[in-house]
Amino acid sequence: MLASVYRTVAGRDGVPTDAELEAIVARARAAWPRLDVDAETFVRHLAARAAAAPLDKLHTDDLYLACACGAGDPAALAAFDDACLAPLRAPLVSAGATDSVVADIQQLLRARLLVPIDGRRGIEQFTGRGDIRGWVCVAGIREVIRARGKTKREVQVDDDDLLDRLIARDDPELARLRDQCIGELREVFRSTMTAMTPRERTLLRLHLLDGLSIDAIGELHDVHRSTAARWLIKAEQRLQEGVRTALKDRLSVTTVELAHLWGAIESRLEVNIESLLQSMK
Repeated sequence: MLASVYRTVAGRDGVPTDAELEAIVARARAAWPRLDVDAETFVRHLAARAAAAPLDKLHTDDLYLACACGAGDPAALAAFDDACLAPLRAPLVSAGATDSVVADIQQLLRARLLVPIDGRRGIEQFTGRGDIRGWVCVAGIREVIRARGKTKREVQVDDDDLLDRLIARDDPELARLRDQCIGELREVFRSTMTAMTPRERTLLRLHLLDGLSIDAIGELHDVHRSTAARWLIKAEQRLQEGVRTALKDRLSVTTVELAHLWGAIESRLEVNIESLLQSMK
């Protein structure tokens, strides 16, 4: 039955089976237990966005939330506020927004995405190709850039916050080394970041600090995801090489512990670069 509904809306063959669609509905309901969207309504919503990407590539749980918001479900609107708008403060502040600007942007996005205009809400434009939180974050950062009259490449990065994020908090040995070496490492890290381009610093912050996906970064910069991935790989490699060179120059005054701490951070960057390479295939 659900497959027939999907086929009617999508207008093509090769649609998911009833069992596959029922599983998607079940997972979405588990992800958002306070929301109650009729299965056929949700499947129609999915099928209408089938051209955006293969169904198994879509963020179907997020589309369930968007579908409920599009219908004006009060529980969904509250869930969207909690899951997507409230967490915007950290990335928007990182992008240069004051608390008052953050509040204004949250209210602007709330009106733009959730208030119906001519019977439709902006949230219905969400295609599910990326994470809904990243999609909203991109919209928020664009408003910060617009409000400050800056180009996309001029968003500032907080070097200390980025370095702190790269140091694993659950590793007692790294925590010990961090306490011993953080002053010297910050100095080396800042000098390396300063030598990088504004775009490279922004890319590192968006991906490693704010958690934006490659799809979201590509959308923010109006480029394909593979281009965004290549940019980010280059930025991470420049960061690695710059800090490595700076540490060698300071070898006479630095410590083995400092080099060991950076080696642990560098290995995390290597894992991320490998993941980015896989995403480009």
